[in-house]
Amino acid sequence: MSNNPKTGSADHSSLLKDLFDNMGLAWSLIRDKRVSPWLRFGVPALAMAYVLFPVDLLPDVFPGLGQIDDLAAIVLALQFIVKTVSPEIVDEYRTRKGKQAGPAGDDGDYVDGAYRVVE
Repeated sequence: MSNNPKTGSADHSSLLKDLFDNMGLAWSLIRDKRVSPWLRFGVPALAMAYVLFPVDLLPDVFPGLGQIDDLAAIVLALQFIVKTVSPEIVDEYRTRKGKQAGPAGDDGDYVDGAYRVVE
């Protein structure tokens, strides 16, 4: 977690980006036939059972707070899937996503830089 030099606080946008990247990665892993059926079906089923089960750590009657534990259960399940799957499969999907991140029509090799106009 990096600190923002202007505000001195943590950069929450990178945390959200990592969360959404891991959600997409976990979704891809769940659809991959090489991943064990327990990770593909069992872990998501347990997370959804927790969300749908009426007894929670924080009851859903508390607005906002009641949904936090449900969201945490889903996020933890997705992270568990990503951490448990074979690293070769995870790296394959991360590499594939990295190649798609480049400009359209590009093979993924590009230079990112800053410039300034000097008069």
